[in-house]
Amino acid sequence: MAVVLCSFATGMSFENSSVSGDYGYCAAGYCAQHFAQMRMRSIKILTRKATMNLILEQTDQVRFFTNMREVIAALGISCSDYDWYVSDIETNGFQFPEGWHPGSELESLIANEDIQFIWAVFSAFPKGVRVDVGKAPYVDGNPHYWDGSEPGPQLDGASFEIACWDSSATILVGLDAEKAGSYRSTFSDTVDLKSAARK
Repeated sequence: MAVVLCSFATGMSFENSSVSGDYGYCAAGYCAQHFAQMRMRSIKILTRKATMNLILEQTDQVRFFTNMREVIAALGISCSDYDWYVSDIETNGFQFPEGWHPGSELESLIANEDIQFIWAVFSAFPKGVRVDVGKAPYVDGNPHYWDGSEPGPQLDGASFEIACWDSSATILVGLDAEKAGSYRSTFSDTVDLKSAARK
């Protein structure tokens, strides 16, 4: 079998070369695949570091649950910083499509429409990263938010997850310290998700 050093590792270009062997692959194709794998590995490592899970419920600090415009502002971010997969959606009547949304599109929707997300899961990904979704993230009937564990985002590679729970709570999973601190400073009734476990 021929051994190929990919351009990701060596900095060399193999755009016009091909290698025959047991696998018979193009070196350039291998490099692209290697780069994608390394990028996803880096994303997973970064995601594992983000372990802060929060919940806001039983409060008069919000007009209703859940206003994503208020959530995004409280996190100190812009929707356009990420790409989003949105699933398990029920709103106050607004037709919001499930699936992938560019950050700029989501930002425009929540800025121009007064949408109440009764149920929904918003999975945030680094811009340009979209994964295959076998089983869509869900919130209605999901026991992992309430069992006292520390759940992570339901989709591999997601930076964090926002779950809208039955027009009565907003759950944030996998936040880094900066986002968690920003959210808590805006909504002081926010507590650790683990402390809200249903016994």
